[in-house]
Amino acid sequence: MTAEPQVNKLETEILADARTKAERTIARAQNDAEAMRKKAEALAASKREERLREAELQAEAQARSILVDVQQEARRHWLLAREKCLDELLDQALEQAFLAKGEERAQSLRSLAIEALQALGPVPCLVEIAPADATLVTPAWLQNLAAELFGAEAAIDFTVQVHPDIRGGLQCTTADQARRFDNTYASRLRWMKTELRDLAAKPT
Repeated sequence: MTAEPQVNKLETEILADARTKAERTIARAQNDAEAMRKKAEALAASKREERLREAELQAEAQARSILVDVQQEARRHWLLAREKCLDELLDQALEQAFLAKGEERAQSLRSLAIEALQALGPVPCLVEIAPADATLVTPAWLQNLAAELFGAEAAIDFTVQVHPDIRGGLQCTTADQARRFDNTYASRLRWMKTELRDLAAKPT
């Protein structure tokens, strides 16, 4: 065998081995590239999902914020409407009370006076009244009520004074000015407004 055929055989083996190694390297590189491509696609998809979720969370937060604003605005309008309704209702009731006359007004004053005297007890009082009630609410009239409440032996010093700002009802202040019981129509209606407001605020 000559040297030339041996050289050709060696070259062929070397080239074949190199080709095999090159093919393996190329295949590995392709596989790595494919893996990297899939990884990149998965990462991109994950980022898209993340951005979509962030956008959804932001949208949900904005929706909740808008809902809260709408609810607050609705409640504000409801409160304003409630106050307007209460004001109109109580203004009408107060005007009717102011216009009451005769036995109806006398019975009203009697009930208000009894309530005030029961609250303050058998002590000397200044009783302030409306000008329209000066002929009815007198010291003698109050003494009779006190006798009904505390006994005939109760001798209480009552001072009756007309107050131009009072249009109905009465206000009693103890002589030492330590206690006062405001039972004027205007005061009673204010109490009633508070009670009605609390009642309206309760869930149905």
